[in-house]
Amino acid sequence: GVIDCHGRPETALIVAEVYRRQGQWKLRVVGQGFVGGLAALAPHFGVEISAPTPVPSGSPTPVPSPAPRREPAPAGGPRLDMSRRPAPQPTPAPRPAPAPQPEPSKPLNLSKISLTKQNSTISLKKADGKFGKIRVNLNWNQKPQGGGIMAAFRRSAVDLDLGCLIEDQYGKRTCVQALGNTFGSYNYFPYAELQGDDRTGAVSDGEWLDINGEMWSEVNRILIFAFIYEGVPDWQHTDAVVRLMVPDQPEIEVRLNEHGSRDPMCALALLENDGGRISVNREVKFFKGHQFMDRFYNWGMNWRAGSK
Repeated sequence: GVIDCHGRPETALIVAEVYRRQGQWKLRVVGQGFVGGLAALAPHFGVEISAPTPVPSGSPTPVPSPAPRREPAPAGGPRLDMSRRPAPQPTPAPRPAPAPQPEPSKPLNLSKISLTKQNSTISLKKADGKFGKIRVNLNWNQKPQGGGIMAAFRRSAVDLDLGCLIEDQYGKRTCVQALGNTFGSYNYFPYAELQGDDRTGAVSDGEWLDINGEMWSEVNRILIFAFIYEGVPDWQHTDAVVRLMVPDQPEIEVRLNEHGSRDPMCALALLENDGGRISVNREVKFFKGHQFMDRFYNWGMNWRAGSK
């Protein structure tokens, strides 16, 4: 892949991720930037940067010694002149304590946040309510399962499609998916755009959906789903995983390899606008088709048969 850095304001950039999947090493182009440089990139991996400890300036001012006091002479005798005594030496100023050394930085935490049944929700917050380019990736096992003499009679690799239902703050609703060639738009409603359709399994990093997080204030909710267009609907064997990547936020993933539903439609995650925050909830609910999923989430759209 090629990352065009021309005109980008970021000063730190995650170029690529090398990971191991199903016994093979893979390279994924990320292209995720951070405007604040390394100080903004570090919290993305769970690193807390300690503020520098101020060093005390200057030395303590020595307290001047009191002036010598003249004592009166005893009655009937000569007066004792105390001024001829040697002046006492001033007490030396204490040395300043050494400045405390800052604590060493914590090691990088490269683990992702996995939403599970027990921990199914996370809230993401930005001070200005603008989240940049939000990237959603769906990847799965694109090869037929098993081998042997019956391999010639098996169906081809599963074709898994990524899509979303989106609703804005004014009640306008639509669907973004490859089925029906409704790929969406990034800069205009629905502020979500599908980056192509992988039907052959040739794209090793699956399918991508880009959401315009700069327009999050216009969005009410987004339901991310996957649909088995071709192949046997066996989600357990797809080993599918959806990943949500938001700039300056931890990466979120939802895995489906523990589910063996035979329904072709799966609602993966629900993103809701919660006072400017992004509330991400793991759904992993299975349906017989778009109409059933629409009815469950009360989206209220009309559906008809489509193709791609």
